[in-house]
Amino acid sequence: MEAQAFYAGYYLALGFADGPCKPRYCPDRECSVLTGKGCRMGLRARYSMEAWGMDAFLMATRSGWDIYPVGTSTRSVDVPYEVTLGLVMIC
Repeated sequence: MEAQAFYAGYYLALGFADGPCKPRYCPDRECSVLTGKGCRMGLRARYSMEAWGMDAFLMATRSGWDIYPVGTSTRSVDVPYEVTLGLVMIC
């Protein structure tokens, strides 16, 4: 969506993901950014909403979405479904 907005002339479009990128892009590797090198997935990885101080859970619930917190001790039978959130800001 970010790329579509960019190519439609909104060159300041900026996408945010939910949570850390490591489990998605580098689960079996050490994070190259944390070792002082550039991100090996720099064109794919996005900053998390939480890293910028956004409360993604609150934004989703205030938008009327049914969303359930899922943590490491959450049993799958306790939540009807999981969601992944993202946000694209188009300026």
